[in-house]
Amino acid sequence: MANELTHTGQTSYSLKAIIRNAAGSFWNTSGTPAFETYNSANWPSYQIAMTETGVSGDYVGSMPTGISTAGIYRFLIVDVTSGTSTVLTNTVAVGVIDWSGTAENSLVTAKLAGSGLDAITLPTLSTVATTFPGMVVQLWRRFFKKAILTSGTLITYADDGTTAVTTQTSSDTSTSETQGAST
Repeated sequence: MANELTHTGQTSYSLKAIIRNAAGSFWNTSGTPAFETYNSANWPSYQIAMTETGVSGDYVGSMPTGISTAGIYRFLIVDVTSGTSTVLTNTVAVGVIDWSGTAENSLVTAKLAGSGLDAITLPTLSTVATTFPGMVVQLWRRFFKKAILTSGTLITYADDGTTAVTTQTSSDTSTSETQGAST
């Protein structure tokens, strides 16, 4: 792959990318490329070229092919226009990349089928839900299944229409209605 590292900013800068792994080590591009503990003497060897597209302010750079371990990597975009940049003084942006070892992992290719949510197992509830699917089921029951409000108590029922699942206190004045938490 190529051009996975991107930055949009001002035009006509000399930008470089610096790759760091989860341990905070820096990718050294010289000799036998590898991650290493930061060494200021190796600062120039940490820099990965970024190219501006025309004079657009859009810069791209590529993940080094030597980084073949899948993982989440952080990249810093540094301005080396002055020639005296350091990681602390000239960082213009930071980003993360989810790297497969050969390409950027992308959620764009992940799609939920039209019936995908139907595959979620719905819980059988006997009290207030604590999971998202359970909360959706309780919301559905509250508005589309049997629910009775009587004598200051709202009761929602299971699918059988007779088993009470939740109860809530309810009160009404001439200006407001108050519904308590479910139990």
